[in-house]
Formats: sequence, C-alpha cells, structure tokens
Amino acid sequence: MLKRGSIKKRDIQIVIGIPSEDKLTNLINMKDFSTIPTLCELDVNSVRRANSIYWAPRWTLGTQTSTVMELQNEGRGAFVWTMDDPAFIESFLTEGKFNGILTNYPSLVAYYHYTR
Repeated sequence: MLKRGSIKKRDIQIVIGIPSEDKLTNLINMKDFSTIPTLCELDVNSVRRANSIYWAPRWTLGTQTSTVMELQNEGRGAFVWTMDDPAFIESFLTEGKFNGILTNYPSLVAYYHYTR
C-alpha cells in the first residue's frame, strides 16, 4: 500500500492505535517497539513510553494547550477525538493548538475553520 501510494505521489502514513493499557503493554513487549509508528490515546507518559508520534486525547479533557505544545515541541502531533459538538469545535479551533480534529461532522469543522 505504501509503495502504491508513493507511485501515485500520495503521502500515506499507517500508524497503530493504542487505546488501552493492555495494548500499550503488548506493544512495549515487542522487539524494537519504539520504531513502530503509533498513536496513543492514553496519558502523556504513555505517549512517551510507547514513543508514539501522535497523541489523541478525548475532547472532554479540554484544549490542554500547554501539554499539546510540549508534545509538539518533542516532534509529536496531537489530534483530539471525537469532536462532534459545534460549540466545542469552534472553541477548539480558536483556542486549541491541536494538529487536527477527528469528527463525524467534517463539514462543520471546515465551516468553522474557513470562516474564522
């Protein structure tokens, strides 16, 4: 898939999601786990333990701006999920520093993004 994407000049990146402590433990028990691109949904310490390239906290935890910027300064990305509330989408776009928003309403995110 990556080769086909490269031929078509598409930048495809496949990452493994870490949604729970047991999945984190399974990952860490693998040889050379730190070379596997991952997205960690757990706390920041778990992101670092897994050497995840992305952090994906729940939106209900707020914008967490200082933590997001700290991880970005380490070269990691931060994506909030699953943001479906219009008021919070607007707030996260204006106040947050996330690299992206996972949502079931991408048109709403696009609207708030392009009209601000």
